[in-house]
Amino acid sequence: MDIDQITQKVYRDEAISPSGIMLTPPKYRQMRQLAVEGTRTEIFLRQARFMQDHTDFLPYKGDFQCYYPTYEDMTTQQLRGYFTWRAAAREGIYEQTCTGFVFVYIYELINGIGGSAQQRYQRLKELLHAYGNHPAVAKYLPVWTDDLAILNGFGINDDKEPQYKHAEVLYKAEEHSPREVLEALCALSSYGIEKSKIYTKYPEETDYTVYLAYRYISEHYQSMGGESFFMRLLGSCYEAPYQMFAGAVYLPQEHEDCTVEINLFKRYICRDGRWYLTRLLEYRSGARRIAELLKGIDNFLRKKYGVSPELKNASLNAVRQGLVEKAYTDGLRRIAAARRREATKRVVIDLSALDGIREDADVVAQRLTVEHEEMDTWELENEAHDHNNADMCNCAYGDIEDETKPEGAENLQENSHDKYGLDDVELEYIRLLLQGGDPRAMLRSRAVMQSVVSESINQKLFDLVGDTVLDADGSIIEDYFDDLKGIVER
Repeated sequence: MDIDQITQKVYRDEAISPSGIMLTPPKYRQMRQLAVEGTRTEIFLRQARFMQDHTDFLPYKGDFQCYYPTYEDMTTQQLRGYFTWRAAAREGIYEQTCTGFVFVYIYELINGIGGSAQQRYQRLKELLHAYGNHPAVAKYLPVWTDDLAILNGFGINDDKEPQYKHAEVLYKAEEHSPREVLEALCALSSYGIEKSKIYTKYPEETDYTVYLAYRYISEHYQSMGGESFFMRLLGSCYEAPYQMFAGAVYLPQEHEDCTVEINLFKRYICRDGRWYLTRLLEYRSGARRIAELLKGIDNFLRKKYGVSPELKNASLNAVRQGLVEKAYTDGLRRIAAARRREATKRVVIDLSALDGIREDADVVAQRLTVEHEEMDTWELENEAHDHNNADMCNCAYGDIEDETKPEGAENLQENSHDKYGLDDVELEYIRLLLQGGDPRAMLRSRAVMQSVVSESINQKLFDLVGDTVLDADGSIIEDYFDDLKGIVER
């Protein structure tokens, strides 16, 4: 008798025997008849499909545990207890039960029994929440839940492996703040400089020194070729075969080629029906190497600021000592520049009023043009005189604290694209630098010296930014790239 014939039969309620014992529903006997051929996993899957809608009402009070449990390992009483418990679990009622029942239910779900992929994924998460205190469930179920998500394209949450997020911060250090880089290094290290005495006294200086030291050492490794500083600390990515639902009773299914990227350092790949996992192979010595760097920087700063005691076994080699010294000096410069910018922000200058000034100037100019057609020369001169002395002073410069009309201010109402006093050549010079271009050809065509243009830009923007924005070579200082971009795009 095949499965279709079995499933087409109609079963009625069983009569109670004269002794008062409930007779076993025949479906269990029919299920066992399916265990005729095939592997253990194939038999389980065949039986699971046959019993996928079955429910019972006879709880089991005993225990059931074994490795890789299936229906074939259960007595009839245990089977009835399992399907009674499963019916409640499908309704979200997770009663206390034996771990063997939990794992059989998990095997059903990962093999496609018990609803849509999304429903089965949700039920796996509920099982973990309900029975995750059991060591075996806690060990295997999180991995299998992720496997189900990957197979069905749901994506997974990688919060369980925070080291990858810290590694990504270090891999793209230039995109993160000094504080973020320091926190990532401390999280991956056995030495927490953020808890050190030097950090308590000089947190900002420590942040910048650690941040720039890491970047400078990375650049040094890059210039030398070979293994990068990141790889030396944290390892490199490697690809290895991966088994979905390893350790479970599971029958693999065909899957199309795909790549599921979890983060920068972890991805699952299905290629020609086989699964592979690419992940970061971490060096055991990585935490120690990071600790040596942080401890060396800590001791360097203690010497700089006279903080005692100095640390033992915290020396840096000559190359790193020089790069840490440079990081410390450049860090102080950046801190000073940031403080100047902050001080400049506290000066109340309403730069947004410039738009209103230009609009008022346009109105005045328009009035003068209209009235010029209706007035004779004498009247025009007097009207213009009145506007220049009254409206222009009160309107165009009323919001600027300095009562003296600044040099070149007469161009404000004529040049509607004014950028804080920058002329067309200076604006074009900045645009070319922001775009990574070479402004020399433009300067030659305008017969202007680069040094003159650079000095003029620094002078005009000093009050606004609080520092020189171009270095001696006429290049943009990295700290002020965004400031200049905002000025040009305004």
